[in-house]
Amino acid sequence: DGWSSGVFQREMIALYTAFSQGRPSPLPELPIQYADFAIWQRAWLQGAVLDQQLGYWQRRLAGLPVLELPTDRPRPPVQSHRGAYESVSVPLTTLTALESVSKQYSVTLFMTLLAAFQVLLGRYSSQDDLAVGSPIANRDLVEVEPLIGFFVNTLILRANLRGNPRFCDLLAQTRESTLDAYAHQNVPFEQLVEVLRPERDPSRPPLFQVMFALQNLPQGTHELPELTIMPLRPEGGSSKFDLMLGLAVTPAGLRGTIEYCTDLFDRTTIQRMIRHFAVLLEQIGSAPERRIAELALLTPEERHELLIEWNTHAVAEPTHQSVHNLIAVQAERTPDALAVISGDAALTYAELNARANQLAHLLRAQGVGPDVPVALCLPRSLDQIVALLAIWKAGGAYVPLDPAYPAARLQFLLADSGCPLLVTHEGILTTLPPVDGTIICVDRDQEWIAQQPATNPAVLVLPEALAYVIYTSGSTGQPKGVPIPQRALVSYVHAAQQLYAITAADRVLQFATLTFDASVEEIVTTLSSGATLVLRSEELLATPETFFAG
Repeated sequence: DGWSSGVFQREMIALYTAFSQGRPSPLPELPIQYADFAIWQRAWLQGAVLDQQLGYWQRRLAGLPVLELPTDRPRPPVQSHRGAYESVSVPLTTLTALESVSKQYSVTLFMTLLAAFQVLLGRYSSQDDLAVGSPIANRDLVEVEPLIGFFVNTLILRANLRGNPRFCDLLAQTRESTLDAYAHQNVPFEQLVEVLRPERDPSRPPLFQVMFALQNLPQGTHELPELTIMPLRPEGGSSKFDLMLGLAVTPAGLRGTIEYCTDLFDRTTIQRMIRHFAVLLEQIGSAPERRIAELALLTPEERHELLIEWNTHAVAEPTHQSVHNLIAVQAERTPDALAVISGDAALTYAELNARANQLAHLLRAQGVGPDVPVALCLPRSLDQIVALLAIWKAGGAYVPLDPAYPAARLQFLLADSGCPLLVTHEGILTTLPPVDGTIICVDRDQEWIAQQPATNPAVLVLPEALAYVIYTSGSTGQPKGVPIPQRALVSYVHAAQQLYAITAADRVLQFATLTFDASVEEIVTTLSSGATLVLRSEELLATPETFFAG
């Protein structure tokens, strides 16, 4: 282990210096050997002592989650241990500030760096319960300090980041958990794994996936009589864990390496993580009382790129006030081009526009106009696209209802939105809760709809008029309706047209459900570009096999 390496270096230097000058060995005889320690440990670590030590770890690690960092590639089914190293450098000014913070809050530098590293991992993984492995010299007896032998053990240090605590409060938690771990450091890690019996996964190490170490042993070059010795890093790379961060205090600041699994991470990803860690440490050194979510990770260059450079894509202001005008113009330009395909059925742009106009006139006769919400409960179909366009042509705003929703959610959406009219299929009515207001079934009322004019309704739709109201899932409370105006939708579609460069020769799959507003991007961007919208049934979209077979 590292401690033994230090003992070996010191003894080698002492012996070489003495022997090269013709003097005898200056090293005293050792009172005990590593074998003596092994015998003592086996005799001591059993019975009540072993039960007490194991009991602590069983309680401490109960329900321990797997740390899932975002990776550049999928995790291979079996660890290959292929790895690489990347250097870490933290300036002396930051180290001095961190040492001051450690002194202020009565913790060691190791505890401060560990807490900072856990904050970094929490931000990367979006997990608030995580564990990091850390080696410990395990030489708490003075008699074993000068011995060469594998005394080192691995401790699992768990962090609770729930509630977005202040970093200084996290330091207090880290101090307590670290000291408790030190008090129970004698259970060999292998024995701990055997007792805890975690679900074994050959793709990752058991119990923890990331390690942190702060070396406090002297490093560097040593000058001897007519000889210089220095450490050499072995050629090639390996990685026992997903990540291992090793740091050491030097006169120039913190220096170290990140050892990483090359099956999972690219070098650029690790370099970016190192930059983020350096920024985080600088923030902690200057403001340890901040809440951990408020501590910055991005460098000034990254912030400029994200907030300025990536947001300079100005586009010309669209001239059309509403989305249905965009599609109507396209229908005039290419009336015979295919607009929508669903299985064996299809509509040209002229047919789509005419059918939508007829339904729009009927909706107008039923009181639909600007800012009037209309519930739309149809499966993915030609009728759904026609009805969506018709609601806009009538001046209204659609409120999407998924026929597969539970009855309670459908009832809430209908009541909360206050829609005076519902557009649906006759077969769906039996699955819906009672509806207050007018119901138009586009299949049942075909003759009624066909009697309406096929011309574009003369409706003035202002840019601030509602285009649709979409509801949140309600996973964080009561579902909320989010109103989207025509201006926002037209601007978004205009930008998407330029970004995707969709042409009339393209075919675009309509994949998202209408209750997810990505569907608007798929539908309107395609139809306003003269391309063909391709609909697939829910059954065909259910699995990759049925999707590609269809």
